[in-house]
Amino acid sequence: MTLRDFRPHIQGPKALTEADLLTLCRRGELARVIAWLKRNRYDLAKYRGLIDTGVRTMVRKHRANEVLSILFKNRIQCEYEVKDLLRMTLGQGDVPGFLKQASRFQVIEGLDSEIDRALEWLEVKKQLASADAYRRRFAVLRARNDLGPTRST
Repeated sequence: MTLRDFRPHIQGPKALTEADLLTLCRRGELARVIAWLKRNRYDLAKYRGLIDTGVRTMVRKHRANEVLSILFKNRIQCEYEVKDLLRMTLGQGDVPGFLKQASRFQVIEGLDSEIDRALEWLEVKKQLASADAYRRRFAVLRARNDLGPTRST
């Protein structure tokens, strides 16, 4: 028995239509849609409506932390403010995710009480090393914000 060469029968990935992309977004598979768009060299800015559909679906499914990761990784914006997505993440009980994303986006203004509460939560859960690391990181961000824009004398 000889083995046949299977390679001529391999088909490449299916080309997706806009309807397929919309279906994926409505299912909350935004990361997959963005990966396909980037792989095929589409301009993400032209697909803002499609991306917003995926974001809305993911927010409705309580996946705000994942949305923040997608936004950060792909350097894109959506119809939600980062602070609102951070508050949703914290409201869903994802304290470590909240701290990670707040640190990533360097957003502390207006979230001081939430950050302090999240750091206390880490300490209660005996995650002292993480609490200390985040406390230092946010102290640096707060000091940077206190300096504000370049001052002229």
